[in-house]
Amino acid sequence: MKAIDFKVLDLDPKLGTLPLIIWGICGGLAIGAFFSLLNRTAAHSVISSLREKGAEDRETAVTLAEAGVKARFPVGRMLREGGVLRRYVKMANEEECGKKDLLDAGRFYLPEENRIGAEVRFTAEKSPIRSFILTVLLLAAVGVAATFVVPELLIMLDNLLSSS
Repeated sequence: MKAIDFKVLDLDPKLGTLPLIIWGICGGLAIGAFFSLLNRTAAHSVISSLREKGAEDRETAVTLAEAGVKARFPVGRMLREGGVLRRYVKMANEEECGKKDLLDAGRFYLPEENRIGAEVRFTAEKSPIRSFILTVLLLAAVGVAATFVVPELLIMLDNLLSSS
């Protein structure tokens, strides 16, 4: 980047850290989009597995292994008390199953009154990878644009402040 002589603003004339900040924000948003994709896919897997196994009440509740759920890390976090899936998915043996045995011994079911809300919220898109790639491309375009636009905006702000 070229050196800019700011009259009022107390900034580094080379603005060397500005692209790092911009690309750091874009990278953080891309990582967030990736984890959102993982969580949404894992939640959809739990909801659809419970629905396919017919786990609709305490008597028909199944363990995650019986339901065929494999993604343990995000699912375990989402099924803990206060997790996003616990708003929809209920646990049949909560009193006898400790927090440590949640994933192994916990028996879960999707009540009929929560089924539609869960399906609407966690329905998998037809191509979630495509949405993720489009998000990353959009973030890259915003990063490139911001790398060139923000220094110009700073120059305009400095000129505005120095003229008054």
